Amino acid sequence: EHDDVLLQALLDRPNAMNTWDDLIKEAVGFQLLNGNTFMWGIPPETGGLTSGTVNSLWVLPSQHMQIVPTEDNMDIAGYMLDYFNSGSKHTIDKDEVLHLKEWNPHYEATGSFLYGQSPLMAATRAMYTANESQLTQEKYLQNMGPQGILGIEPAEGSVF
Repeated sequence: EHDDVLLQALLDRPNAMNTWDDLIKEAVGFQLLNGNTFMWGIPPETGGLTSGTVNSLWVLPSQHMQIVPTEDNMDIAGYMLDYFNSGSKHTIDKDEVLHLKEWNPHYEATGSFLYGQSPLMAATRAMYTANESQLTQEKYLQNMGPQGILGIEPAEGSVF
């Protein structure tokens, strides 16, 4: 029953700045834009009755999160929040972060697959190809056909 009260309090007010609705909107927004959501469950300062619980929940800005990989780059050892690329970094324990990610087919030795792939990134190539095709067609229309094509004058008596 004590756990139910703590959980309900967390759901009502996950942190000092957000309601549950705000938290979910942030999480979904980062997931759709970056392919990753990092949710940090901050434990209470002291143990006792609240040991093993979460005091507050925060959605971390996924564009400023770095995964600290294991030595073989095959798993996650922890996380690092780079405070808006200022050089000030905060290490966060792996057990305190819920990392939700989209599927990423790029398996490389660098551990890039540990990050999710943005749905926008997956569509980038198709969008780029469509844009380039459109630009090429516009150029052909503006120039009244392909440029630089040399023609041969018809021979005398030719119907062309």
